[in-house]
Amino acid sequence: VREEYFKEKSGFEINDFNFDELTEKQKGKLFFEISILILCSLVVVPLIIDVIINSRITWSKYTIASGLAVFANVIMLSLYFKRTFLVLAGSFVSTSLLLLAIDLFNHNVGWGLKLGFPIILFIHAIIFFLLLIVRKQKQKGLNLIAYILIAVGMLCVCIETIIDLHVSNSLYLQWSLICFVSVLPVSALFFYIHY
Repeated sequence: VREEYFKEKSGFEINDFNFDELTEKQKGKLFFEISILILCSLVVVPLIIDVIINSRITWSKYTIASGLAVFANVIMLSLYFKRTFLVLAGSFVSTSLLLLAIDLFNHNVGWGLKLGFPIILFIHAIIFFLLLIVRKQKQKGLNLIAYILIAVGMLCVCIETIIDLHVSNSLYLQWSLICFVSVLPVSALFFYIHY
């Protein structure tokens, strides 16, 4: 019934839009176009609301900067999907620039460079090495979940290290070690089941 109604109103059949029949290039182009449409609305709508309410750009500069960073990441994903290092490098640069822009908007350059930048660097480095490990695996299953859990545990240790060094210039790991140690048995179990 739904298919007949759709055909009657639009002149198309639902099967005319079979996503599976598209080539990789067409899928990438479709992803890019839909993403740009959504991002434009997420940037333009808050901008218009901000200008209407405040008669100038105030809080919407944060959504504009975030939208531009996501826009840059979408472009990198669409154009260089197969080139992991290039996508991660572009993501690192765009996210770092976003943190710098937020610092500049707040008239306080420091947080983004001292805390945000190192955290983002470790996030991207861990993702890069995780992707390298995943690509080298011949059998993919529960071992991937185990690698992801270990990577998240390592990221927790990195984040607490950066925060400790920033706040007190000393290293006293607490919660991150608990996180890391707690994922090790689960990861070991997943490795055991997988292999």
